[in-house]
Amino acid sequence: MEIRDTYTVRLKGGYPLQLRMVNIARGIAISLINCNDEPYEKIDAVVAELTALVRPYQPDAVVGIPEQGIPLVHGVGRALGLRRSYLLRKTPKAFDIDPLVYEYTSVTKPDVVQRLYLPREHAQELDGKRVAIIEDVTNTGMSLKAVLELFRKAKAEWSISISVVGIFLVLTEGYEWRKTLGEDAALVHALGHIPVFRPATYEIIPGTE
Repeated sequence: MEIRDTYTVRLKGGYPLQLRMVNIARGIAISLINCNDEPYEKIDAVVAELTALVRPYQPDAVVGIPEQGIPLVHGVGRALGLRRSYLLRKTPKAFDIDPLVYEYTSVTKPDVVQRLYLPREHAQELDGKRVAIIEDVTNTGMSLKAVLELFRKAKAEWSISISVVGIFLVLTEGYEWRKTLGEDAALVHALGHIPVFRPATYEIIPGTE
């Protein structure tokens, strides 16, 4: 049997996105897009398709999650003609006053508790706005849930209302994210879907394709 080291998925707009196969924890392998370490041509093509996916929803602002979503949220924000984009934080800055925090784990670091922070200043600027959440890939859906829960905490603790018009992804990976997000899974729009693989052999795990 030939063992692949890459996996290619054709995105909604036709771009053939080549991904690198990587073994990770939990006894699975994934096909990885590293948005911070890809050729500009590849990122530009993905941003163009993602912008076309987001544009009909006419968001007032775009919000991203560090680290891999950074080039995407900035690119989409510029392409939509917005004034700026907003990034949540994995680590609070010294000038962040009393940020909201949500703890979660991810598919790539299942044994590490991660934290996502919403600065009060960001929340205040997003108050009353229609927001598009931009991300590269979702597997467990935990980081997306973290964003939504932070927005809900902003409403409960700061009386700040942030309306999410959609969650816009390059790829969905498997289907665990649907269970994690529950009814919020209806907000997800993606350019493509990829399965989860068995480690070493990179066979597709049934039910994830």
